[in-house]
Amino acid sequence: RVRPERAEYRRLDLPLGHELGHFLLGNQAGALAGYGAVVGLTSAGASLLGSRLHAPLWPSHVPLALQVVLAVLLGEAVGYWQHRLAHRSRWLWRFHAIHHSGERLNLPRAGRFHFVDIATAVFMTYLPPALLGAPPVVFTWLAVVNGTLGVIQHANVRVRTPRWLDRVICTPAVHRFHHSREGRGADGNFATTFMIFDGLFGSYVPPEGPGPIAVGIENDPVACGFWRQLAGVAPGAGPASRSGS
Repeated sequence: RVRPERAEYRRLDLPLGHELGHFLLGNQAGALAGYGAVVGLTSAGASLLGSRLHAPLWPSHVPLALQVVLAVLLGEAVGYWQHRLAHRSRWLWRFHAIHHSGERLNLPRAGRFHFVDIATAVFMTYLPPALLGAPPVVFTWLAVVNGTLGVIQHANVRVRTPRWLDRVICTPAVHRFHHSREGRGADGNFATTFMIFDGLFGSYVPPEGPGPIAVGIENDPVACGFWRQLAGVAPGAGPASRSGS
């Protein structure tokens, strides 16, 4: 509030109670479901394969910092495609659209996710290091990195980053263009940690100026009522209903 990117973004798009509801019933409950699915799947695999998994492929002998970087990279390699598909599939967009709905980009947006959307994202992100046998401490740091970046990327804070850093890390400037309502930026920057995947697959859009002119969804299809939002956005709503994604 002291150093805002946009003064008009200080106001909330939804009532505070709705934002808290999405954070608890969507973000937190969905994340727990995603974690639980990963644990269940890897535990079942360990039971089926038995001693074959007693020597995991994870490089536990290297420094913890490098293990965390590896986990983030592996998670992003899968999470990038999950996020990109959420903007291409009409069924997945029904749930992901809640995160893009609204005309202001501020802190509550970091926690406004639908249960199905965040559960799928967490499952896909955590599955690769889990299958390789990463230790629990790596998953703790993976959650810290993803959570911290998510808060910073959506916060209404004026911060400028060098172009070389924008091409490596998903900075606030880069992610704001992902939330753009129109233009090429609205259909790119799908990575949430390392931007190398957007660079490799042609979806990187360099930030220009102070940020996008407008954020949100053109002709926003997201239902207004909180419980209708939890049930999924308006029937038939999809990526084609907005300019970009």
